[in-house]
Amino acid sequence: MTTDQPRGDGSAAIAERLMALPKFGTGLGLHRTEHLLEGLPGHGWFEGLDALKITGSKGKGSVAALTEAILRSLGVRAGLFTSPHLLDPSERIRIAGEPIGERSLAEAADWTLARVAAYEAAHPGDRVGAFEALVTMALWHFARQQAEALVIEAGIGGRYDPTRLVPGGVVALTSVEREHERLLGETPELIAFDKSDLCPHGGTLLVGWLDPELVRRLRTYCRLRHVDLVDVREEVELGEPSYDQGLMHFELRVRGHDFGRISSALPGLHQARNLALATSLAWRWLERRDRLSLDALHDAVIDAAATVHWPGRMQRVARDPDVVIDVGHTPESAAAAAATIRALYPERRILLVTGVSRDKHVDEVLAALVPAADDVLCTRAHHMGSPVQAVAERCERLRAGAVWRRVEAVEEAVELARTRAAAKGMVVWIAGGLFLAAEALAHLRGRDPSTLRFF
Repeated sequence: MTTDQPRGDGSAAIAERLMALPKFGTGLGLHRTEHLLEGLPGHGWFEGLDALKITGSKGKGSVAALTEAILRSLGVRAGLFTSPHLLDPSERIRIAGEPIGERSLAEAADWTLARVAAYEAAHPGDRVGAFEALVTMALWHFARQQAEALVIEAGIGGRYDPTRLVPGGVVALTSVEREHERLLGETPELIAFDKSDLCPHGGTLLVGWLDPELVRRLRTYCRLRHVDLVDVREEVELGEPSYDQGLMHFELRVRGHDFGRISSALPGLHQARNLALATSLAWRWLERRDRLSLDALHDAVIDAAATVHWPGRMQRVARDPDVVIDVGHTPESAAAAAATIRALYPERRILLVTGVSRDKHVDEVLAALVPAADDVLCTRAHHMGSPVQAVAERCERLRAGAVWRRVEAVEEAVELARTRAAAKGMVVWIAGGLFLAAEALAHLRGRDPSTLRFF
C-alpha cells in the first residue's frame, strides 16, 4: 500500500489496527524499532536530529508540552510526541501545536504497518509491539513535515524504550516512583538507572525533584557513562504558589535569571516545578544551537505557562458544578493531585469519584486521595478497573463513613456525582487513574467510554 493512497481509516479504526499488535513485542525491541525507522523520508533528517527527550514516572507529558510551547513561542517549528492519549490517538502526535490530521495519521499507519508486516514475515516469531509502531508513525510524520526540532516523551523507562533511538543530547528525568517494576526493577535506584539511560554517552541529563540520596547514587552511574547530570533544584528558585480565577501564580528564577511572576494555566506545585524543568531543558537546547536570547526566552516561558492546557492534569472539564479530572496513577501523583484540589477549592466540599486500575498500587493511591475528599463515590473504569466493592472497602478502612455510593458504571457514577454536587454546592473530583479519567471525560463529551482503546 502506498502512502499517497491511504486506507482512509478514521482514528478509531487506526487504533484498532494498532491494538492488533501485542502491547509489548517479543523481548527487547530496539533492533525492531531500528529496522522500522530505516527508510524514513527526509534525506538525512533523522540522523541530523537533536531531540529533547523526557522520561520519568510522572510529569513527563506536562514537561514535554511546556517545552514544545516554549520553543514554539520562539519560532521553532517542533514536533511533539507524548503518550498515552485520553480520547484519540491523534493527541500523541503534534507539530507546531496542532494534532496530526486524520489523513496523515492514516498515511503514517499504512507506511509503518507495511514495514511491520515485512519485518515479521522476514523474522517469524519476533513480534513488533504497538508502542514501537506508534513511535515509528510519529517520526515518519515529523520527517515528512521536516520538523525543525522534536520534543519526545519516552514510553516506559529509557534503557530499552524505542525513543532511545532518537538522536538527542539533552534529556530530562522528571521523577522516579515505583512503577512497572517487572520491567524496570523493584527499587527506585534500579528504576532511575534505567530511565537515565535515555540520555546518550556525552549528553546532559537534567533531573527534577528527586530524592537527594537517589541523585547522589545516580550521579556516579551517569559519570561512568560520561553523562553530565544537572540537579535542577540547584539552579531554580520557586516562590510559594497562589491561586486566583483558575490560574496559579508564583515567582520563578532559573540559572540566575529572574522570570518574575508567572501565571500558569496548569495548577499545582508540581506543575510549577515542571515549568522550571522545561525552562532549563529548552535553555540548554538553545545553547547547544547557539540560539539563546534571554530576553526572548523570558517572554516565551511566560507565554507557555499561561497558554498550555494539558488534558487530564487537574483539568476542569465542566462547570455548574465544577468537575475536575486527573490521570495520576501513582501514590506520589495522587498526593500531588490531592494537595492541588484543596489549594484550588480551599472552602468547597469535595466529592471524589474514584477507582484504581487493578495493576496499580491501589491502597497507596487511595490513601493519598481519600483524606482530601469530604465524600467518596466508588466506581470502576471499563478498562482494567478494580472491583468496586474492593475499592469501597479500602476507602472505608481509611475513613469510616467516607463512601457515599458504590456504582459499577462510570457513566452513572459521573451523573450521580454531578447531581449531588449541584445540590450540595460541591466540586466533583474524578481521580485514581488514567482509564477512569479518560472514560469519565468521554462520557462528558457524549461518547461511549467502553469504546475507548488504550495501547
